[in-house]
Amino acid sequence: MSVFDDAYDEMSWEEVCCRLPGNLAINAIKRRVNNIDTVKMLFENTGREPLRVPEIKQLVNSILSEETVDKMFDVLGSKDMQHVLYAWLDDSNTERLRDYKSDSMDIKLLFNVTKPDDKEGLIRVLSRALDEPDPPESYIKAIFRKANTECIPSLVDMLVKDKRDIVKASLLSLPLLYDSNFVSAHYKTIALKSLAKCSGNLNTINRLNINAFVNLRPNERLTSLEKYFEHFPPYKKIKVFVPMPSDDEFKAVLFSNCAKYYDRVNKIKDTYDKITKLDDPDEEGEA
Repeated sequence: MSVFDDAYDEMSWEEVCCRLPGNLAINAIKRRVNNIDTVKMLFENTGREPLRVPEIKQLVNSILSEETVDKMFDVLGSKDMQHVLYAWLDDSNTERLRDYKSDSMDIKLLFNVTKPDDKEGLIRVLSRALDEPDPPESYIKAIFRKANTECIPSLVDMLVKDKRDIVKASLLSLPLLYDSNFVSAHYKTIALKSLAKCSGNLNTINRLNINAFVNLRPNERLTSLEKYFEHFPPYKKIKVFVPMPSDDEFKAVLFSNCAKYYDRVNKIKDTYDKITKLDDPDEEGEA
């Protein structure tokens, strides 16, 4: 070894890693990383950065491939470390993780290693998400974005069967589903009823056909419309339904059996007009 190699061997992990991808730093890392414990030290000091150094990634994966997956998680099983681990894995080691059934795998790593056509794996990911007291809407949407069309009906059924209204209501925010037949009219009715019962609202919502609101009870219909319209800014002349109904068609749905809610119905109609028809009065008054 040269005097430069000796100098690098005297450096701390941090000092060596900050000099990557230099050749002397690469060679120093290759001398240091020889088992899973030193792989952990490497991860702690570099995170995902050295992925652009194929030699180091290859070295890491050759070491990991010699270990059992249980051992891998014993050493690299913390939540933060698992996020780093996935960034380093090659296809072979990623495949090993797909068959690992332990709950010690973080949901984000489980999501990342699951293939879009793996229905059993996607059901497992969604089950893990729904095990949380307040499942993040972003988790649910990400799972549906990833899933192949053949897997989606089983995932939709899981949401509908959940006891929590906010989970059933999340059907209304699922990406791409309203351009297809994955969510039946009956399921949309269930989702809207659940939305009406929720104390809060969804973060996002898909545009619906006005007929989705027809089978709701009057109070459910008004509450779900109020929450639905919260997702659309006023004075932008936005098409809030697909397709847009005529005024008479909208009023027929809105006013049906709602005589005792007269003031509330008129307020919803005013909100609808502000979103779909009217210009901002403040802008009209500007010189």
